Amino acid sequence: MIYEDFLVLTDDYQCIPYDGSNAVTIYKYIGQSKDVVIPEGIKYLFSGVFSKSDIESIVLPDSLTVISDSVFYGHQNLRKVVFGKNTVRIGYYAFYGCKSLESVTFPEGLEEIGNHAFTNCESLKKVIFPKSLQKIDSSAFSYCSNLECISFLGDDCELDSEIFVSCKNLTNVKLPNHIQHIPRYAFASCHSLKKIEIPASVKEIGYRAFEYCKNLETIVLNEGLESIEFEAFLECTKLKKIAIPDTIESIGNLAFSGCRKLMDVKMPDDVIQFGNGIFKGTKFLKQVLANQDIFSLNGVILHIDCKGKEVLTIPESVKDFSILTFSHTSDIKTLIINDIVITDGKSISQFYKLTKFIYNGIIFITKKSGNTLKSFLALVDENQYQLKVTKDFKYDVILQKFLNDRYCTEKELIDFIKSNCMDILKWILEVNHDIIHFNKADAFDKLLPYENALEKTLDNLIMTANQLGEYEIQLKLAEYVAKKYPRTIEETIKKKFRL
Repeated sequence: MIYEDFLVLTDDYQCIPYDGSNAVTIYKYIGQSKDVVIPEGIKYLFSGVFSKSDIESIVLPDSLTVISDSVFYGHQNLRKVVFGKNTVRIGYYAFYGCKSLESVTFPEGLEEIGNHAFTNCESLKKVIFPKSLQKIDSSAFSYCSNLECISFLGDDCELDSEIFVSCKNLTNVKLPNHIQHIPRYAFASCHSLKKIEIPASVKEIGYRAFEYCKNLETIVLNEGLESIEFEAFLECTKLKKIAIPDTIESIGNLAFSGCRKLMDVKMPDDVIQFGNGIFKGTKFLKQVLANQDIFSLNGVILHIDCKGKEVLTIPESVKDFSILTFSHTSDIKTLIINDIVITDGKSISQFYKLTKFIYNGIIFITKKSGNTLKSFLALVDENQYQLKVTKDFKYDVILQKFLNDRYCTEKELIDFIKSNCMDILKWILEVNHDIIHFNKADAFDKLLPYENALEKTLDNLIMTANQLGEYEIQLKLAEYVAKKYPRTIEETIKKKFRL
């Protein structure tokens, strides 16, 4: 053993000096008692000190200021812990899985509780946090399934994510008066929680902070709150009313989605930013749509009911398509969007029975395979372009995706142009460009490294033009081929169309 030269043996402990001082560290507990009292003077406990014992209670000395990470991990018979009065920090996973631990009394002076410190302490029913506590790390009390009451004696404490997630019997919560943020998943799936008051100091309620609190009936939001994040109150199915304070600036996607009984909503007049689907699946939204097909707040359109419509033109007042939600989208066959920036193809993909999609004047005809629409959605989702589409959209984006020398193979190029001949030609016809100077990117010149591919794929383009009767376009394509390859225009035309 590395400590063999200075190992100190007692009846119950194997000890080593602590940092070269007179104090000692307990390296291993070798006693028989299940009720352990750690003697004064001990400064540190090794994380595996009780690994081969089955202790039921522990009294910690005042000399022990830090409870080591994982020191009591998985001790399922540990029922009682008495902390020393000088305890400052409880380490990561310190009491994780101590399923018989019924209560803890934290000393004044405790400053931090580490992540997962009391996770899965299933018998723990009540926790009171001292005034001195400054921080609780992530998941510190998660899955304490019988925890009923938590209270903070102090006014300020930094709370990390998931601290009380799935505490299914939690009913009584008193939060610190000066905290500014309710973190993500903080009280998610606390099924017995019926009421929560958010202190006036809180500026933000985090992502899914109260999701699936299925018995939550009352939420008190005070002036000072600025942001309610994505799905903050998702599926709080017993919530019937909510009053949003005047200080709110943004409400995230699906913030109150699935709150089926939510009927009474008070909203200030000057919310700056809305997410999509904030009241999806609520009685409030259904009541609005019973009398009209468009739901808006503060002049911002948030939802459109498409029932009975085959053609949907998105109103010009919509500037951000991503915040829109829709119902009865299966009725829509043609979708028309103009002058809107689209950053997320998922918002369009819900129109799964489209046969025609017109985007800023560019027509996408969907086939059985949906290739054209899928290609558009992929371009938005995979490349995360902020597409303010112009008439040059098709090649501006397609060439960036498919014609980059670093990853576009000749076969990929051939297959792509072959499968998009009709769309490419329609685009050419609509914008009426000179084929040799398509756009600012000079699209065809980008194809020059792929001369073999060009010769094969231009055949498809020319033949398609011929089939459509677009002889002018057909001639321009032939001229282009003749210019780039050592053949005369006449030879090219004769070869392509067997004249």
